[in-house]
Amino acid sequence: MYDWIIIMALVVAALSLTGAGILHRRCRQAEREKNRSLLHVIHELDRMSRDREHIRIEKETLERVLKSMLSEYAGTSGSEESDDAC
Repeated sequence: MYDWIIIMALVVAALSLTGAGILHRRCRQAEREKNRSLLHVIHELDRMSRDREHIRIEKETLERVLKSMLSEYAGTSGSEESDDAC
């Protein structure tokens, strides 16, 4: 009878260790998945930030070009008006 109690205790201990091992494995897997998800979000935010910076630089460049073109146009149109007045 004591043999059965010892065998049952060993079975319970083995099953408990197996359950703990499976639980530990699933927790590690969930943590890895969470880290992958966070890295993906960080990568996406970094990409969006680079895109925004690129767009900002393009906007500033276009504004400068337009201002210079408008100032040239305003300068040439002013001299043409004075020629027409004669």
